[in-house]
Amino acid sequence: MPKKPLDPAPRKKTAKAPRAEKSSSSGEKKSSTAKKNGSVRLSKPSAEHTPKRRKDGAATRTRILDVARKLIRKKGFDAASMREIATRAEVSLGLAYHYFASKDAIPMALYEEHIHKHAELAREALKTRTDLAERIEAAMLTGLDARANDRAVLRVMARTVLDVDSPASLFAKETHGLREASIALFREVVSGDDVLDELREPLALALWTLNLGILLRFVHDDSPGQTETRLLIEKSARLVRDLVFMLGLPFVE
Repeated sequence: MPKKPLDPAPRKKTAKAPRAEKSSSSGEKKSSTAKKNGSVRLSKPSAEHTPKRRKDGAATRTRILDVARKLIRKKGFDAASMREIATRAEVSLGLAYHYFASKDAIPMALYEEHIHKHAELAREALKTRTDLAERIEAAMLTGLDARANDRAVLRVMARTVLDVDSPASLFAKETHGLREASIALFREVVSGDDVLDELREPLALALWTLNLGILLRFVHDDSPGQTETRLLIEKSARLVRDLVFMLGLPFVE
C-alpha cells in the first residue's frame, strides 16, 4: 500500500505587530498633507527670545557708535564715511543705516549720550553742594567732564544743533525730549531755598542757555585742560548767585 504522506510540521503563529492608533495615523496623514500643500504653520518665536534680540541690537548700535566716535576723533567727521564705520564695526552697510538713517544722525546720538552722562555726573556732584554758586559750578563743570574726550565731535555737532532749519537743531520739535532732559537738570540746580519760586523756571532756562555758550567756548578753548572755560564757569556761577540774591531783596521786588 502506498504510504501516506507525512503531515507537515505545524506552523508557528507569528505575533502580529500592533496596529498604530487610528488617531495617530490620521494625524500623520494630515501633517503630510499639510506639508505638501505648504500650509504648515510655523511656531511663533518664544517671548523669552525677544529681550535677547533687543540686547544684541543695542550692543550692535553701541559698537557702531563707538567706532564712529573713534574715527571722528582721529580723522574728523567729514573724512569718516558710513562705509568705513560699518567695516570697522564688522557690520553690513545696510545694518549701519538701519541704526543710523544718515551720518548726521551719529552726532545727535553722541549728543544724547553726553546729556545722559552729564546728568549722571552732575546729580552725583549736587548731593554735596548747598550754595547756589557751587551748584551751578558743579552742573557746568561736570558737563565739560562728560564731553572732555569728544571736543572734535562737539565741533561737528555745533554746525547742526545751532542750525534752526535742521531737524537735529536743539530748538527743533524732534529734539524736544533731549532739550527737556537738559533743562530738567538745571531745574534741579535752582530748586534750593535760596531761589525764589517765581525765579526758578526762568533761571533754569537762563542757565541752560548759558551752558550752551559755555560748551561753545569749550570746543574752541585750546588752553591746557580748557582752564579758561573752567574759570569762566566759576565767575559766571558767582555772578548769577549774587544777582539772584539781589532779586530776592524786598526793595528790588
